[in-house]
Order: sequence, then C-alpha cells, then structure tokens
Amino acid sequence: MMTRTRNRTALLLAGVAWTASVIAPQMVFAQGQGPAAPAARPAPQAATSAPQVVIQTIRVEGTQRIEPDTVRNYLNIRLGEPVTADIVDKSLKTLFATGLFADVSVGIDRGDILVVRVVENPIVNRIAFEGLDKLEEKDLLAEMQLRPRVVYTRSKLQADVQRLLDIYKRNSRFAAAIEPKIIQLDQNRVDIVFE
Repeated sequence: MMTRTRNRTALLLAGVAWTASVIAPQMVFAQGQGPAAPAARPAPQAATSAPQVVIQTIRVEGTQRIEPDTVRNYLNIRLGEPVTADIVDKSLKTLFATGLFADVSVGIDRGDILVVRVVENPIVNRIAFEGLDKLEEKDLLAEMQLRPRVVYTRSKLQADVQRLLDIYKRNSRFAAAIEPKIIQLDQNRVDIVFE
C-alpha cells in the first residue's frame, strides 16, 4: 500500500512538472495583471545591435535652480563614446529617480549633440494647516517629508497626507479628512495648505 502511494505521488509530480514545462512558457503573468503576451524568443545577435551615435556635446535645457553640470553628471553618457537607446533609457530613469524633475526628454541635434530638456519640480515655499483642533502644527510638521525649501513631488505629498491621517487616527480622530491645496507661486515655488 505504501509503495503504491509513493508511485502515485511520483507520477503525479512528474505529470505536473511536464505540464508546467509545456504550458508555463506560454502563460507569463505580470504581478497584479492579467496574462501577458507570450514570451518573445531572443533575436539573432546581429539584429539586436541598435544604431549607435557618438555624442560630442551634451546640451541641457530648462534648468532653473539646478546647474546643467548636475544634470550631465546623472547621465550615463560620456562624450566621444557610442550611445545606444538602452543607455539613453537608463539615463532618463536615473534623472527621474532623483525626484528633481517633473519631466525629462532627450533628443539628438545635428547628429552629435545630445539635447536634454528638463522641467524641474517646484520647491516648497511654505506649509500651512487649516482647521487644526487639538493637534499642534509643529507635531504634524515633524512627521512630514515635505518642508520649506524641499523639492515638491506628488508622491511625497501623498505620503504626507497618509501620515497625517495616521496621526489623526492615533488621536481618535477617525473621521478626519485632509484635502491638500497646492498654490503655484513665481520662481517655480509652491505653497501647500492642508485643510
């Protein structure tokens, strides 16, 4: 009886392994999404080599507070070296990851000039609270990421709203609602008012 159970288990596992090896390559799922397209087969090496450009100059446009050299330093691109689309893509991701920019685009001018256009995120000028009952403004500010003279991003604002809601819940204010208002100022600055 014990041998028969082991044999059935071994056959069952072998069948599952074989089925997975046949079906799994066709059913690729991204985390939290439905079925993705079938996995692509790798192309021959000659077809994968993307056109390369040798950059002689990097021109940065759109900076206000940030020095163009700072933008150049974040790029994975060196003058006189061949540049591919993959290198440009990595450079764009690196620039976005700094949190300094709302938008970044890259283009080629005259065949050898890399043009990097940036739109800087604004700087927080002032943070204010309206409708505080029992909580102190200084206690709320101590818990927040955003502060005066810090780069404003939506993700920081959303995180701060969630932190403030958590603080209110800890203080038995379960029905509290927080509505942030962003007031655009000159010189790429913003005031933030939490109501």
